Amino acid sequence: TRYLAILCYNFGVETYDCKKYEQSSFWLSQSYDIGKMDMKYSIGKEMQAKVLRLLATAYFEWDCNLYLDKALKAINLANEENLHPAGFFLKVKILLKSGASDEDISSAVAEFQHHEMSLDFCLNTAKLLLEHGRESVGFDFLKSVAERFEASPDFGKVTLLYIEFLLQNKRELLAKQKVEEIIIGHYTGKQLLPETLNRLHIILWDTAAKHYEAKSYSEALNWYNYSVSFYTPGQIDQNLAKLQRNMASCYLHLKQIDKAKEAVKEAERCDPNSIFTQFSVYKIAVMENDTDKAVEAIIEMGKLAEKQSQHEDKLIVDESTSTNLLSLAAHIALENDQQAVAIRALEHLSEHSQDCQQVFAALKCLVRLTLSKVEKEEKKDKDIKSMLNYLTFENVTYLPNNMFSAAHQRLAEPFTEENLTRDVRTSEAHWFRKVGKLYS
Repeated sequence: TRYLAILCYNFGVETYDCKKYEQSSFWLSQSYDIGKMDMKYSIGKEMQAKVLRLLATAYFEWDCNLYLDKALKAINLANEENLHPAGFFLKVKILLKSGASDEDISSAVAEFQHHEMSLDFCLNTAKLLLEHGRESVGFDFLKSVAERFEASPDFGKVTLLYIEFLLQNKRELLAKQKVEEIIIGHYTGKQLLPETLNRLHIILWDTAAKHYEAKSYSEALNWYNYSVSFYTPGQIDQNLAKLQRNMASCYLHLKQIDKAKEAVKEAERCDPNSIFTQFSVYKIAVMENDTDKAVEAIIEMGKLAEKQSQHEDKLIVDESTSTNLLSLAAHIALENDQQAVAIRALEHLSEHSQDCQQVFAALKCLVRLTLSKVEKEEKKDKDIKSMLNYLTFENVTYLPNNMFSAAHQRLAEPFTEENLTRDVRTSEAHWFRKVGKLYS
């Protein structure tokens, strides 16, 4: 009987793996029935419970509504044979799937309150309840878990789950209270474990980012400030630099320039060699109409972009990000009617970008800006000479008739874009040649 019970169980597992639930339920039922025929040669309570849990799972996945009674009967028998966390979890899943009342689910949960369960298992159960919209049962259970594991080093996970689901249900005021409790605990000897604290930072930043996208900059700052609370004064950390840059962006939108400058100063202290930090310095300089400071920041961004292109570490910000920031810098300068700053940004962009189309766009913009100055100012010769610096070069062999054409030397360098055809490159070069002829 012992051998037959195990053989039938193996058949049940194989057919279950193939999603042949009708056959699986037959073989598992046979295994259970054979296993209890002769207690002297029984496969044991643990094995019997294992058979029943798989049988309940087969009924559950086959058709929970049609075989609900059989699934519940199987899992109840399994829990009577040998109580196991998997059995408890499965019973809750079946009840939730069947649409059982909160009272029935609460009763099922209460049955296992006094048994040994790990914190992670309890949290997964609470998460299951909350994800199925059973807030009353879920939060009550979570409260009991908090009391049970209050002395655990991992206790912060309980509060973290509270915060996540409060935020998901738009209960930000309550979530803030929980975060503030954690902050108080952090400075009174109840620090979160590093992994849990990292997770909390992610939650805080995500919440702040959502408010930022919704243009609720003051609210975004509140959530960023919660994150700042966990850093010690004078601490140097790249994540703190990023946090300060994010806060600076919020302050800039709120027109609080002084606070933005303080935040960027902190970012510089933590991560001075970040192109993002220099970009924040640049944005403030543009808003303050400080041309010299803006140009200094652009020059520094250009240096960092060059270092980036020479760096082999792929974990560092990639080169396209650096050049895209230079492109954005030029755009910001033009929006704020600061053409001199825009020209410097475009010059650095054309020097450092490996994107051929981006280089063409930058150089065209430089030419147009210079032409605009020619129309407005009297010292045309100097501006034309400046413009020709963007246009002229020698030894370009891909242009028609092998002509020495008007285009910037940067355009003579090889580009690797497969989608940039010879015709496109020739067409772009013609544009520069025509403009060059007009002013040569």
